Amino acid sequence: MLRLNPTTLPPVALVHGVALVNTDAWEELSLTWNDRPGYGPLVATWEPQVAAAADVSAAARTATNGLLSLALMATNDPAANVLAYWSREGDANLGPRLHLVSTNGSVLSATQSFWVTVTAPVPLLPPRMSLLELSDGQFRFMVAGETAPHYAVQVSTNLTDWHTVYTTNAPLLPFSWSEVYQGDTACQFYRAVASP
Repeated sequence: MLRLNPTTLPPVALVHGVALVNTDAWEELSLTWNDRPGYGPLVATWEPQVAAAADVSAAARTATNGLLSLALMATNDPAANVLAYWSREGDANLGPRLHLVSTNGSVLSATQSFWVTVTAPVPLLPPRMSLLELSDGQFRFMVAGETAPHYAVQVSTNLTDWHTVYTTNAPLLPFSWSEVYQGDTACQFYRAVASP
């Protein structure tokens, strides 16, 4: 199920739709209106509301290479193509979400599992560290960035060899990290890294 959140509700009744794009050979950062890929028939339609949901199961089953490219459009006025949905860059909590549903009719238990591979279409922006302080024998800082499956805090004494000292899975951002300052090292460098 593809879930979208409109930034504003349209003043007139519109029907929006989603279609499977004919090719996955396009890049988000270089795509323009004039070189946009073509798309097939609509796989779902909806009237924009506070939150929209579209069943894209049939389209997902055709994705043989692990990629699923979808086109969104205003179906009752395709020339206008007025769409206003949150992106992951605009608001990480309101951006598009693809929800997976078990199709075997039973609730998943601790003994059932399935794999989901998520490929980030563009590299994640580097995390930002702020509020660095050394206080009461503790060194601490805040880490902010994009929503990612996990972040790691790494330390180095020479900016070449990095060692992971902390890893977190999908933290609420920003998160804070601290460690007791030992004082036995002349100089230590810290960095935060994200993995898709």
